[in-house]
Amino acid sequence: MEDSSGNDDLKYPGWQKPLLEAVLELDAHKSKARVAAAEITICNRLETLSPGHDHHAERQALDDALRTLRILKT
Repeated sequence: MEDSSGNDDLKYPGWQKPLLEAVLELDAHKSKARVAAAEITICNRLETLSPGHDHHAERQALDDALRTLRILKT
């Protein structure tokens, strides 16, 4: 059976999957929990990245993801 969620196309599935779940959640009560879970996952990933240019693209994507979550929280 084919996965229609598009997760195979994610460059950083470890934190992008929870982000997508938060963005796509329509239930307001579930949305808050998903946003919080995605935020924790993203912040944990930021903490594990070593300083340097080799992770520049992912750091930028993580920053963009956090901005998206802030919008969802408003």
